[in-house]
Amino acid sequence: QPMRLFDEVHRVGVRAHYRASVLAVPLMQRQGGGLIVNTNSPGCVLYAIGVAYGMGKCAVDKMTADTAMELATEGIDVMSWWPGVPMRSEEILQGAVDGGSPRRGLAPGLQLVPPFRSLYHTALATTLRFEGRALAALARDRAGRTRWSGMAVLSAQLGRRYGLVDERGVCPPS
Repeated sequence: QPMRLFDEVHRVGVRAHYRASVLAVPLMQRQGGGLIVNTNSPGCVLYAIGVAYGMGKCAVDKMTADTAMELATEGIDVMSWWPGVPMRSEEILQGAVDGGSPRRGLAPGLQLVPPFRSLYHTALATTLRFEGRALAALARDRAGRTRWSGMAVLSAQLGRRYGLVDERGVCPPS
């Protein structure tokens, strides 16, 4: 993979999350606490897209854990948000993340997973509205969210905890 991809993943994914946190923390300190949510994915623990992508995802999860440790005494919670997969979006419908070959991009057993675009209209796909509802519930739960600080959190996990459903009446699975 070209270094350009590595640089892009780390500049856009890792550096942007870090920079946003650096800018937000003083504001949160002045107001007595807050919540930092780093949007991420299971790409750190499961192969997806490529090596550079996975390394970027791991860096965001590590940054989340370390930032949570440093800010724990200041009432600032930090978590890595793993939205449901697949997301109901135009990109998924167009097959943007489908593909791979038996030699590259598919871990053993993943040949059995159907293309994401074929799951778009099923209850397995999450929606932006569900993700928003789960994030809003988490943000409102100041006492409860501390237990998740420093961790990677699956939106479906919190959806079940808070009894949430999407606009279809579905709580997508993890």
